[in-house]
Amino acid sequence: MTRRIIFILIGLFIALSVLIFRVTLPKHLTNSGQNIIKVGDTNIKLRIARTPQELEKGLGYIQSLPENEGMLFIMNRFAYHSFWMKGMEFPLDFIWISGNKIVDITQNVPISTDPNPPIIRPQKLCNFILEVNAGFVKRHNVKVGQTISIIP
Repeated sequence: MTRRIIFILIGLFIALSVLIFRVTLPKHLTNSGQNIIKVGDTNIKLRIARTPQELEKGLGYIQSLPENEGMLFIMNRFAYHSFWMKGMEFPLDFIWISGNKIVDITQNVPISTDPNPPIIRPQKLCNFILEVNAGFVKRHNVKVGQTISIIP
C-alpha cells in the first residue's frame, strides 16, 4: 500500500511539474525584424524561432549574422534544451535564459563538419536561448544573472 501511494504521489508531482513549468509564448514576437532584446546596455535585433521547422533550422545554412543581431529560440517549456552546430557557417555564443534572467552562457562554439556534431546544453533549466556571433558575450560583458527585456 505504501509503494502505491508513493507512485501516485510521484505521478502527481510529475504532472504538476509539467503544468507549472510550461510557459506562455510571447505571441507579440514575430519575424518582422522589429523585435529587440536588451541585454545589459546592448540592444540586439532579433530573429525568432518558435515553430518546429524554425527551431530545427535555427541559423543553419546562412553565411553570417550582423553584429548586434541574434536568434531567439522560444521554447514551450523549461528544460535542458539541446543544440548542435549542424549546418552552421560561423561560430556562436549561446545565452541560456530562464524567464527574464540569464542562467548560463556557452561561448565560442565552433562550427562542425561532423555528421553528428557535439550536443550543447545549458547547466540550468531555461525556456529561451539567444544565439549571437561568437565573441559577443565577451565584447559586451554579458554575465550569468543579468536580466533581459524584450522590446516588441
